[in-house]
Amino acid sequence: MPRPASPGSPANRWFAGAANAGPNNASIASVALYSRQVPAFRALLAQEGGDLPKFYARVKEIGALTSDERDSVLAIAAAMGPPRSAHAAIEPAAQK
Repeated sequence: MPRPASPGSPANRWFAGAANAGPNNASIASVALYSRQVPAFRALLAQEGGDLPKFYARVKEIGALTSDERDSVLAIAAAMGPPRSAHAAIEPAAQK
C-alpha cells in the first residue's frame, strides 16, 4: 500500500490552496487544460520519432500560431494519434 504524502508535499500544498482554502477554479482549470492536451503532445512526440529537439522545434512552430490554429493542429494530432511504428519511441523503457 502506498504511503500517504507528507503534509508539506507539493501535492498537499496545491490541494490546500492559498491560506488552506483548497484548490480554486483557476488551479483546477489549469490541470484540465494540461490533461486535455497530453494525447496531442504524445502524438507529436511520436511523430518526431521520440526526438526531443525535433519535438521542441515543432512545438515552438505550433506556439507561433493563433489560438484557433493551435487548437486545430493539436486536435488533429490527438485524433491521428502516434504512428504505429512510433509507439516504441515514446513508451517507457520498462514497458518495452
